[in-house]
Amino acid sequence: MKTTDFAFDLPAELIAQTPLPERSASRLLKSMETQRRSVTGASKTYPAADARRPAGFQQYPRLPARLYAQKQTGGRVEILIERMLGDGGALAHLRSSKSPREDAVLMITESQESDISDLSVRVIGRQGRFSAGPEAGTIKEMMRRFGHMPLPPYIEREDTAEDRERYQTLYGCRDGAVAAPTAGLHFDQTLLDQLDAAGIPKTEVTLHVGSGHLSAGQGREY
Repeated sequence: MKTTDFAFDLPAELIAQTPLPERSASRLLKSMETQRRSVTGASKTYPAADARRPAGFQQYPRLPARLYAQKQTGGRVEILIERMLGDGGALAHLRSSKSPREDAVLMITESQESDISDLSVRVIGRQGRFSAGPEAGTIKEMMRRFGHMPLPPYIEREDTAEDRERYQTLYGCRDGAVAAPTAGLHFDQTLLDQLDAAGIPKTEVTLHVGSGHLSAGQGREY
């Protein structure tokens, strides 16, 4: 098996760069059919109510996990937080022209080009571990203040304030995910109510979606 076996043509103009005003107005592809559908009719295409086949909903909302920082030498750094650690630190991917050394202090900025803030993080390991400075509070608080939504690579624009709301599902209730379960972004309250009215059972799914979800497939070919 080769990675080229999974290659297909997807014209760039068919990839939406901004969401529709109405979540459930998005298009829906149903396997083995050629009919045009929209997410609005999902409750009618879902199998008949069966407690053994509930609809699964990922309960972790997406974090504004991309931060921008500046090294003490002046170089810019992009930080993509992978996951929170039990010691109050975080595991992150750091991208810059030259990797920050261990124990380096990075000053957080509001954007790639803006001046530094009064908050900092310290790199505490070569695997991208870092901790927040004492003035920062928790790293989650830092993300809420300065974080950017890490849009997937096929969205070729900068994130906006609107993405904090639209790049979330309505039913996420716990912090934890870096990448969004994108199918769930199309479910609005009207559609959720329709699923309830149709008697379709639901279950919560706990899945920490990490940055690997956004990475290109790699590995041996057979």
